Amino acid sequence: MKSLIIGSRGSTLALWQANHIKTLIESNTDLHCQIKVISTRGDRDQSTPLPEVGGKGFFTEEIESELKAHTIDLAVHSMKDLPTDLGDDFKIGAVPKRFSPKDVMVSNKVMDFENLPENATIATGSLRRGLQLKSLREDIKIIDVRGNIDTRIRKLKENKWDGLIMAEAAIERLNLNVPYYSFSKDQMIPSAAQGALAVEISSNRNDLSYILEKINHNPSHTAVSIEREIIDALDGGCKTPVGCLASIENEILKIDAFLSDINGSQFIRISDSGQLREKLKITEHVITSFTEKGAKTIVDANRKALGNA
Repeated sequence: MKSLIIGSRGSTLALWQANHIKTLIESNTDLHCQIKVISTRGDRDQSTPLPEVGGKGFFTEEIESELKAHTIDLAVHSMKDLPTDLGDDFKIGAVPKRFSPKDVMVSNKVMDFENLPENATIATGSLRRGLQLKSLREDIKIIDVRGNIDTRIRKLKENKWDGLIMAEAAIERLNLNVPYYSFSKDQMIPSAAQGALAVEISSNRNDLSYILEKINHNPSHTAVSIEREIIDALDGGCKTPVGCLASIENEILKIDAFLSDINGSQFIRISDSGQLREKLKITEHVITSFTEKGAKTIVDANRKALGNA
């Protein structure tokens, strides 16, 4: 094997991510990588609010079809866009070192969240982000926004909104020169796997293991795997406002998780920590705690409200 074909969406951010993986592979092996741009349903449909998106794979289905056909060797995704259940045909081959998992508020001028004007207008395409914003400030007006990073920032300026919520990782990766406020996890728990990249491959591509081992970052892979396990147990996704952050430092694992109904009238926050070697026990305790506090009732109500009972 002398070369690899990397599948990617065509946005500026997606191509940065694909090129990041290309650089990691080429600097750690003698392989050459080529990037193939693939348009997904999520790229073509810029109008449907994410909570109303039907089915899995809104941003990944077309890419996975090419993986299955072996027209590409691997695919690069923002890991938060990947369904927790990849099915039997696909698997995560590697998770490089994670960027910041935090959510931030981009604004047209330097401004802390606490100093927003009364009845401020904030744009976000995420129900999770919107509901946590409302829990911090009931007066905030939430505007739905879709599109790539450039499009969203352009809309922020054109509409003179007070803020736009996005991932800090996107700002880091694209080296954007924009004023922004970074939320603490106590203010806003991020989406599971936010800030992490996933290298997805076909389940039968065992020939790629030795390559992907060279770019995998074990602490990041462990943390996002825990987060995805928790939101999978909570039936989390675009239709359920749920966030989860697992952090690992000095062999200590800390987990913070959030689940809400779609109106924000009922929500659950769980935090737990312990030795990393007890990760299975800690993860299970977080899931059990959600169950005991009525998570199933909230999830069922969300399904019914969105017509998926």
